[in-house]
Amino acid sequence: MEAFKGYKSPIYDFIYNHVDFNDISKVYKKYKNYDLVFAGDVIEHLDKDVAMEVLNFFAKNAKVFIVSIPLTDVWPQDEAFGNKFEEHKSVWFKDDFSDYEMLIKTNPNGKPIGLFIHRNK
Repeated sequence: MEAFKGYKSPIYDFIYNHVDFNDISKVYKKYKNYDLVFAGDVIEHLDKDVAMEVLNFFAKNAKVFIVSIPLTDVWPQDEAFGNKFEEHKSVWFKDDFSDYEMLIKTNPNGKPIGLFIHRNK
C-alpha cells in the first residue's frame, strides 16, 4: 500500500503484483486474514488513536504482523515532496509495543527505532 500516488514509478510494476494507493487509516479493515503484514514506516504518519486501531486490527487479523517504526521524539518530520503523508503525526515508544517482540533497537546512526513482531497462534 502507498498513500501517495506521486511516488508511483516503473519499479512498482516490476516488484509488486498490486499496489493499493490509499490511506491505510481509511481502508485497513478490508485487509483480513493475511499470513504476514509488514508496516514499515507507516504508523508514525497517523494520529496515535487511529494508529492504535490499525495496530490492534492487524495484530488480531494477521498470523504475523511486523512493525518498523522510529521511536521517541528525535524523528520530527513535516510534509515533504508535496506529500502530506510524510508528516510524522505521532511519537512512539518501546512500551507502546509491550505485546510484541522487539527485534532491533537502533538504526546504524544510533537513533532509536523498533522492529516489532506480533505472532498469532
